[in-house]
Amino acid sequence: MNDNLLQFSSAIARACGLHEPAVQLWLKVSMQNDVMPEDVAAAQALVGQPPPPPQGRKFALCIGVNRYGGGNDLKGCLNDCHDWTAELRSRGFTAVQLMDAAASRANILASLREMVGKLASGDTLVASYSGHGTQIRTNDPTEPDGKDECWVPSDFGRAGLIRDNDLADIFTTAAAGSQIIVLSDSCNSGSMTRDADGAVVNRFLDPEIAGVAEPPDMLSERAIKPRDVPSVILLSGCADHETSADAHIGGRYCGAMSYHALAALNAKPTWEQWHRMTVAALRQAGFRQTPQLTCPEALRNERALA
Repeated sequence: MNDNLLQFSSAIARACGLHEPAVQLWLKVSMQNDVMPEDVAAAQALVGQPPPPPQGRKFALCIGVNRYGGGNDLKGCLNDCHDWTAELRSRGFTAVQLMDAAASRANILASLREMVGKLASGDTLVASYSGHGTQIRTNDPTEPDGKDECWVPSDFGRAGLIRDNDLADIFTTAAAGSQIIVLSDSCNSGSMTRDADGAVVNRFLDPEIAGVAEPPDMLSERAIKPRDVPSVILLSGCADHETSADAHIGGRYCGAMSYHALAALNAKPTWEQWHRMTVAALRQAGFRQTPQLTCPEALRNERALA
């Protein structure tokens, strides 16, 4: 069989919806121009096997905020935004960026609404956020420490914070069978500190600076996973009592979690492996932060960001 006919057969087999073992068997038989008994047995063994899940569309919203004003600026968040965008585009995602002034509260929420509204079963949305986070007191009895977390958009001073009910209202509208992945390289708690050489800034904004007048419900694992929300995976930069570093690594500023998480992806890990590799790399590099993974048990051994 010549190459053109072989490629044609392969394309037709895939277009007919055959899963990969069936495609390979088709090609084998086509090349040998005969059907052997073992080929018949192999074909019969494929009968009744469920087809692989459909490969849906991939969308990404990459957010980065360096400029906050008032002495609260960061240095590595735009680099994170560009790095996550490049990585996700290389994996087939259609990625949109919101950076600095464009990463306003209204723009972030409107972009999420638009992207979630496009999702159909089998589709995936990744939302990456690099910027300040903050932690405020809450009356929610399900929070053991009495605090909730949130993102800080560029215009927080006049528009407020990104609340978890804002996110939950959006995520709950996603189509059944779709998946949402949140990559949050920001602080959940701590203080605005800087090393003596200025190499590391913690991505935490004091609640008093954020001007929180009352304790709304903020971003939390619990809030983005109600029973009617699609499959949600959350990788955060640190534990609730820690801070995420805005650090100088390899000659440029970036988020420590983003840098090491992106490097770990080269090994094509599962979600569980990716989390462990990122935690280990941060510890080896001397960063005192422990990324947290919230992931449905059934997905932990699947390839991360496949």
